[in-house]
Amino acid sequence: MVAKFFGKMRFEDSTTDYDMILAGKKIEIKTRHTRMTAPEQIDLSYRGVIRADALRRQSCEGYVFCLLNLPIRAIWLIGWISKDEFLAKARFQKKGERFDDSTKWTVLGDCWAIQYKELSPVSQLLAS
Repeated sequence: MVAKFFGKMRFEDSTTDYDMILAGKKIEIKTRHTRMTAPEQIDLSYRGVIRADALRRQSCEGYVFCLLNLPIRAIWLIGWISKDEFLAKARFQKKGERFDDSTKWTVLGDCWAIQYKELSPVSQLLAS
């Protein structure tokens, strides 16, 4: 669905390091499933998460974070961040900890997390 949004039939440039090339940058798409049905329901205190092993392994240049509701076939692009900025701003979360956002989800594996409100609009990525 994200590829279609950007006018691509699929992630033809995809590798294990990134999903697509946007504005000349290798971008990894990070998708979280949601039950939300309208964009005004987005809570910007929620966190975008990248597994610790994937962060070390992947050689992408940035991340686009999305929320996906499959039953209604809707996707919301929350924002984007360069990998360097993510590394500077993200907070390490150990397996078993709880997120301190409104979800209070238990962290299933070591990861790095950033609040959605710290992301830049995807339009800024496309304009670069």
